Amino acid sequence: MADAPATHDACPRCGHPAGGSVWCEKCGLNLRRQAAAPTDAQTPPPASPTVRLEPSGGRGTTIRTGVVAAGILVLAVVAISTVVAFRAIGDGTSDATSSSSTSTKRSAVIIDTTPTTVPPTPSAIPTSAVDQLLAVYATAYSAKDLQGLRNLFTSDMTRVRSGDPPQNLAAALADYESQFEQLSQPVYRLTNTSVNTTDTQAYASATYAITDGSRLAGRGRIDFYIVAINGYLYIYRIEITPS
Repeated sequence: MADAPATHDACPRCGHPAGGSVWCEKCGLNLRRQAAAPTDAQTPPPASPTVRLEPSGGRGTTIRTGVVAAGILVLAVVAISTVVAFRAIGDGTSDATSSSSTSTKRSAVIIDTTPTTVPPTPSAIPTSAVDQLLAVYATAYSAKDLQGLRNLFTSDMTRVRSGDPPQNLAAALADYESQFEQLSQPVYRLTNTSVNTTDTQAYASATYAITDGSRLAGRGRIDFYIVAINGYLYIYRIEITPS
């Protein structure tokens, strides 16, 4: 069964905007071959999830908005000097008084102190969490732990081995089981690991080597496509290129 083309807003390997292109302009990844990452609604976490993302603990930052008073606006109104005549009450005399007065008015800028909560900016998946996921994968393979591997995968994961038809979850687990039957004491190692992450997905590539005692049982390149669902990391696609 061939993979259906998927639409990506960004390259799952390097995070570069896809812009509707079939190939990533930055790293050259064939975006048409990549399966779309599953969503929370599509994949509930298994009974024993393995790698959990630690909560960032960041709360929204509360700031106060308003207009900062840059200065005080002074409006000076100079009254024209006039001669004011008035009659004093009681003695019937009059007097003319010439006066000059200056009136000063000050207008202050009102500051709005209503608190506004700014939501925290989503942070990228830590590369340390991806490294932990890959370590658990290697450990499960070395222990021939089929259930341990199952816990790392989404229910709609795809495994592609170069030159072979794509495998769904059931076919991939059957292939792992067949490999385990041919190995007595396997040791699975990942080296030359490269990791790129966004806030919801991650991509990792590495060189894998499988030894069985003193025998080299397998070697090549492996690519992991990872998604964060409900606070846990899962592998939704694996591409293997033996050397």
